Amino acid sequence: EDLMKQFFRFSACLLILTALLTGCSCFCSDRAKKQKFEYTGLFLKVVDGDTFKAHFHGKIEFIRLAGVDCFEIGEGERLKSQAKAQHISTKQALKKGKDAEIKLANLLMYNHFINIIPLKKDKYGRIIAQVYAKDDKGQTVNVNQYMYYKGLCSAFPDKSYYKK
Repeated sequence: EDLMKQFFRFSACLLILTALLTGCSCFCSDRAKKQKFEYTGLFLKVVDGDTFKAHFHGKIEFIRLAGVDCFEIGEGERLKSQAKAQHISTKQALKKGKDAEIKLANLLMYNHFINIIPLKKDKYGRIIAQVYAKDDKGQTVNVNQYMYYKGLCSAFPDKSYYKK
């Protein structure tokens, strides 16, 4: 097991080094090369169903999927209000939040490099973005839409959430 951990760390370091030395340009899709404001980021870790960490523009950033809102993964007032709005129990809402977190992790964990179209920062300093990654069939998908159409997130209705 220790050998596997060492191999994984070595592979991750090698990928990061390659990305930094090449400016990530060799990992961009054709669509990314054509689109002026799309960048490649290195996926690091899922935070919850609609937020993850990535190495982006030379630093570690929190990336928030634009236009969608997943249930929270911890019990609290926000989860209670989400459950009430959807007319489900807090327990059901918590399960949906955990399911979204797992699905996002499963989708992104096989994509060391993902395409990110940053839109702006939110009031918490996260980058609000459209995100593209490859699914288990190797097809490039819009992660935001994928999470929504799989029923893991709802459309985010509150525009005041985003900084002006």
